[in-house]
Amino acid sequence: MTITYSGTKRIKSLKAVKKVALNLTNPTTGQIICSDGKNYDANAMLPTGVTKVAMIAYVVGKNGLAIQLNSTPVEKNWAGAIAYAEGLNTSIPFDGGTWRMPSKANWQTMIYGCSKNGDSSPSDRMNTIVGFKEKVAATGTTLHSNLHWTSTENSSVCFGLNDGDSYAYFYNTGPASYEYKVLGCLVF
Repeated sequence: MTITYSGTKRIKSLKAVKKVALNLTNPTTGQIICSDGKNYDANAMLPTGVTKVAMIAYVVGKNGLAIQLNSTPVEKNWAGAIAYAEGLNTSIPFDGGTWRMPSKANWQTMIYGCSKNGDSSPSDRMNTIVGFKEKVAATGTTLHSNLHWTSTENSSVCFGLNDGDSYAYFYNTGPASYEYKVLGCLVF
């Protein structure tokens, strides 16, 4: 850690943030990763002081992808979105996991990883994403309609989440100065 200070006042305190080790036991899609680094069922009663952080959306063995659970949509321009997602490594640090902006392939993998019979396979237009929508909803978080940035400038995933019709497709967005929703992807 580098600290630069060029003033004349004294620093009263400095707080170091300790990373919580990911300690996932048999991770499966739809489970949540919490602030204590453990995974729980989406509707589990959590220990006091433990909060939901991400939903596991894809797993192979002990590795996978989890999408940030954030009920309040954060909107940023593309550079701000990248900085926000990478900043999660400081604000919600996990030893054994890395936060980043989800790529198009990450979004496809997470959506398909949560699919249920009848959902679309990964493509530019995933005609139905009911499984993904249901698993996010089971965590008590609302997935918001409209555009969410991908890690590629001028590219986003658009969610249409009407009651009877839930779909996603990839969209070439306007300039990187436009503001869209952003969610971090935890790679573990």
